[in-house]
Amino acid sequence: MQASTTTDSGERTTATRTPAIDGAAAARLMASARRSYAIAELVQERRLIGNVDSAIPAHRALSELFELALRLNGDDVPADFTERSARVLVLAATEHLVTDDRADDLALLHAMRERVVKSEGDVTGAEDRRYDRAFVRAAEWFDGIESYLEQHYPPAESRWTRRARWGLGVAAVFALGVVIGRHVRPEGASVTEVPLPPTNLVAMGAPPTPPPLSALETPARLVVTDAHVTCKGCWPVEGSLSTPYAWTSGKIELVVRGLVARRRYRVTLGITDAGHVERLRFEPTSGDASTEVTLDKGEATSTVPLTADGDGTLTFGVSMNAWKPSEHVKGSSDARELGVALADVRIADAPEHGAPSASASASP
Repeated sequence: MQASTTTDSGERTTATRTPAIDGAAAARLMASARRSYAIAELVQERRLIGNVDSAIPAHRALSELFELALRLNGDDVPADFTERSARVLVLAATEHLVTDDRADDLALLHAMRERVVKSEGDVTGAEDRRYDRAFVRAAEWFDGIESYLEQHYPPAESRWTRRARWGLGVAAVFALGVVIGRHVRPEGASVTEVPLPPTNLVAMGAPPTPPPLSALETPARLVVTDAHVTCKGCWPVEGSLSTPYAWTSGKIELVVRGLVARRRYRVTLGITDAGHVERLRFEPTSGDASTEVTLDKGEATSTVPLTADGDGTLTFGVSMNAWKPSEHVKGSSDARELGVALADVRIADAPEHGAPSASASASP
């Protein structure tokens, strides 16, 4: 390809550049960026005023997208988002990737992401509106860079055909999810979830006034985006549409609804990343005994059954030693207090009088 540059004297020259990425890798990077932005859009849709949690997945999506653009242009990719954005803005002006200068939008998205990560104060109404507009305009980068990708690696089918096929696929997944429900039984072959991200920083799942939910059949495996599960003290949902997870803080409260009143249950937490946590403590609110357990192969199971209340709601706390990425990961500015990356909550009936029970951690 030919890339335009400007010399110190103001003369515009062109130089031939070879993409620093092949077509297959470029397609994967574009798909990953779209998945991250889809998560951001879902978080943004369900947010409350003054909540900018969607800045985390949106920032990740744009970071991947800008990496793709720079590699297509044969450029080095800076690790720093601000520097990466600056290089992409120069490329965007040359290649007309977006209609206007988006420097202010990118700076705002980055600033809001840092605010969420570092828990630095509340967002004002004016800042919320600025962020909302910047978030909407950020979608324009996908069209521009996708076109730039097709300029280098022409697809076998048109962009509109691919989007129509993708849209039908999403609709099919949603319909399937409605039919089979949002929990996985041991005999199931796979997990297909349509995520419902959190409405704010410290709560995911059901809203304050919960709508009626279908009764759960146990054993059940409930991903963190399931409407039956609420987590107070969890950070915004991350991951992908099919494998979401949420980082906990050092102390959380989990609520599982749709169970049988007064029944005892065996509870297992599925953990994608233990971070720097080795042990955690289950703290029931029902009067059951607290238990401290060791994480084992991505799972933590309460050794004492937990009891649902008269409404069929199971409420329990989980505590652990919190840690900060900025203190453990070289170069990280993430000052959040984290616990573990929670992927799912698994529920099974507890045995009666020593009888064996179905495993709460049964594989789907």
